[in-house]
This record gives sequence, structure tokens and C-alpha cells, in this order.
Amino acid sequence: MKNLPLLLLAFAICSFFSLNSCDKNDNDDQPTPDPLADTISIGFQETEWLTSILEAKFDSIVSESRCPCNADCIWAGSVTVLLNFNYAGETFSRELTLGAEPSSVIIGKYKVTLVEVLPYPCDVIIEPVVKVAIKKN
Repeated sequence: MKNLPLLLLAFAICSFFSLNSCDKNDNDDQPTPDPLADTISIGFQETEWLTSILEAKFDSIVSESRCPCNADCIWAGSVTVLLNFNYAGETFSRELTLGAEPSSVIIGKYKVTLVEVLPYPCDVIIEPVVKVAIKKN
């Protein structure tokens, strides 16, 4: 019973620090998704916000040489896409290639990495989608 006030004090201090760590930062320059856990999908000819000041549009597939699903290839191939970026009112167009290594581009304070291009060359015909990862540089 003598330790009860000490335990209550320790509980109060832990609660105080736990609650204060949940404060939200209203800084507009923070990425919207968790850059280590999430990717963002962008449909063909669609625009998505990557952060509150950076948006990307999937413009086109520039080249496609990936090995088709049911083929035996000696090289996996690559795919290059054109993305249009708008960063704080400035526009940029960049080609990103997905091959042996994913390619990245630095736009302002952010690194955008091409993670996946769907569909993979198969018999199924669906609208293309790119997946990008965003990370503060």
C-alpha cells in the first residue's frame, strides 16, 4: 500500500507523455501516405495526389518489353512509363523504368519510385495502372 502513490504518479506521467505524442502536425509539406508502408496506385490517364503539394498523372507507357506470362525468355525485360508531376505549381514530365532495378525521380523534397506496372503482359486486357512509392528526400 505504501507504493500506491508512487505507482499512481508513474501512471500519470506515462499517460501524459502518451497523450502528448498523439498531437497532429498541421504541416502541409508532409506526405499523405506512410512512405515506408504504402504505395499509391495511379490509373491510366488519371491524376493522384502523392502529398498535399505533389500530384502525379500516369500519362503513357513509353515502351514495353517484359517477358509475356506464358513465354520462356532469357531476359525479364523492362517497361518505361511517362509520369507528369505537378509540384507546388511547377510541372515536370519524367520517364521511369521498371526493369532489374526500379527507377526513381526526385521532385522537390520527395523521391518517387516506380514500384509496379500492371497488367503484366498476358492475355488479359485491362487498363494499365502504375504503383509508386513516395518518400521524403
